[in-house]
Amino acid sequence: MIQAKPKGGQQRDDAISQALPGWYSPPNDLLVASDDKHVFILPSHGIAYVPSAEAIAGLAWMKPVVQQDLGTLLQVPAVGAAGTRIVKIGNDTALILDAGFSTTNRSSAVFLNQLQASLAGMGVNEISQLRILQLHADHVNELVTVLKTYPDTEVVVPRAFLRGPVHRSLQKAIDAVRNDPTLRADRRFGPNWSPRIAKDKGGPKVPLLRYSTSGYVVEQVGLRSALRNVANEADPASYVTKITRTSDGAAAVIIGDPRFVDLEEFCRAMEAWRPGLWNEFFKGVDTISGFSHHFGRMEEKDIPGFLALMDATYFRTGKLEILEQTNTGAGPAQQARQQTIELARSLGVDIAYTDMPEPTSAPSAAGATRDTVFATGPQAVAPNPIQSEFTSGMARLRRLLDVRETMKTWRPLLEARVVDRNKTLVPKNAFDPKTAIDGGIALMDQSIDDLRARIRDAGQKMARVRTKGTVTPGGGRDYSAQGGDRGLTYQQSLAAIATPTQAETQLGENVFRARPKRSLSRPCPKPESWPRARPARSGCSHRRAPERYPSSHQSIAIRTTTAPSRPGPAGYWPWSGGIPTTACSCRPSARPISAADATTPASTISRSRRKKAGSIPAGASSSSAPNTGGLPPSICRAGPSSGATSCTKSSVASPWSVRLFATMTHGQCVMA
Repeated sequence: MIQAKPKGGQQRDDAISQALPGWYSPPNDLLVASDDKHVFILPSHGIAYVPSAEAIAGLAWMKPVVQQDLGTLLQVPAVGAAGTRIVKIGNDTALILDAGFSTTNRSSAVFLNQLQASLAGMGVNEISQLRILQLHADHVNELVTVLKTYPDTEVVVPRAFLRGPVHRSLQKAIDAVRNDPTLRADRRFGPNWSPRIAKDKGGPKVPLLRYSTSGYVVEQVGLRSALRNVANEADPASYVTKITRTSDGAAAVIIGDPRFVDLEEFCRAMEAWRPGLWNEFFKGVDTISGFSHHFGRMEEKDIPGFLALMDATYFRTGKLEILEQTNTGAGPAQQARQQTIELARSLGVDIAYTDMPEPTSAPSAAGATRDTVFATGPQAVAPNPIQSEFTSGMARLRRLLDVRETMKTWRPLLEARVVDRNKTLVPKNAFDPKTAIDGGIALMDQSIDDLRARIRDAGQKMARVRTKGTVTPGGGRDYSAQGGDRGLTYQQSLAAIATPTQAETQLGENVFRARPKRSLSRPCPKPESWPRARPARSGCSHRRAPERYPSSHQSIAIRTTTAPSRPGPAGYWPWSGGIPTTACSCRPSARPISAADATTPASTISRSRRKKAGSIPAGASSSSAPNTGGLPPSICRAGPSSGATSCTKSSVASPWSVRLFATMTHGQCVMA
């Protein structure tokens, strides 16, 4: 490889390396630059600089995150137990997944009324693409209706659907398009019309289709073993489809008609092709559509697949939304669907579904955003979860996950040494905040794994009640201790969930209390409102924070690095013990705080020492000073009338969180 260094290059490299810590110039690489007419090949050394792995990790934690829910991700019109799903991908454009209406009392007029009302409610007047995921009639029987109304729509199918004997329902739908008199007048259609074939990028056992447009990514996986015989295996011969909105990370998976037993086979095939692919596919997914085949029956053989899906979604993140199209009316499937809806509600997930519409019914739809579900119209329902010890356990799991994520978000701040104008602020043998927060993260991981295992065990026993538990007079399943052996076993698993984890016991309830959202945008007070205490020795200076909360670390070496763009999930602050913050105050100090200060009770520290440390303003009486013993308090709040701050000693049970808070905020303007 070409190597080159200009004269004095070593000195220049050293200067640039100091200005860009963690970046380096590759010694043996080439830099290629081009314009319309020329290509330049240059030695990269001394010209190009790239970040190290550590620097990349440091940049990743500061990446911008859209906290606002950007609206509807997925919506389903009321079409009965069928498949028609809408994704808005532009200002007035939508992507449609399947185009079917229930085969029971099918009506193209009712279908079109429901579809157009849903599109209008989303602000859509054009369908750019229709992708076929499944082969049953209730997923394709309205293909011709969609194309007659929206003739510019591009229809896309996987190659496997048109190779060999085509499934009779899909062939019938294609023939209806070819033979329709209205469409034959359009030269784009006619006797030779066929859907476009999607390109397969998969492996030997799993086909993979990928499509991206307007900030959305569509990924589809299937089973090659089932797709070899699509004419007879319509349910497993489906494509499980993931929709991701890249702007805010909202993601949904449309399972379609595969049952839980089929999902187990999907999981095995995906893991055999690429280990970890199952969890990778469901990463970030909070919404699923196609829960047990339109809320259909469940059998014992479905339980492993049910658990595989829950492990990859609900038990992993603590959050799940289910969006479904079903028919809970009369018929042999009525009781099975009611029982599966009962199971979903017992899990504590957010549910919204549409039912079979009447010919004269007003339009109905159910939808999901990144954070919630909704139902509109007479045939749409969003029932509340059934509260139990299981749902309480899921809420605790979410709290643990939120606190751990906050700790991991803020941890890179602790990589830098804490210095004050070339003078060490914290002695080398003092408390190490990085080690402390790493210990806190490890404790959270252990507790999360422990609680997850208990929740999974209860989820398995809940599914066993759903499949063969005692049936109640109302047609549901009996999940109580009086519901036979399965009901009793389930209740015993709930008792195990109720036991607090090690993190919950050691850290106390305050650690898991979220900071009020209203304080997220509260600015740091101006200097004139700070306590006037030893201004010459305080070392405090006010600087407008670049974020919505203080980041004026003038005594910390990382002052050039702004704080993360968010305090963490649910507004937790890792170094305040998770206690809600409501005000900001500046506590000046004349000397560094030590590990002994962080653990010594306030009552045993002398008044002179507290005064020297800056916790008592000069000239103040002991009765008027906050008795913190030099420790920054965990709660500082504005007085009811004067606006002065009053402080109380930290009440956090966790020693590491108190010490970490004291070390990070000493002599700073901080949110406390």
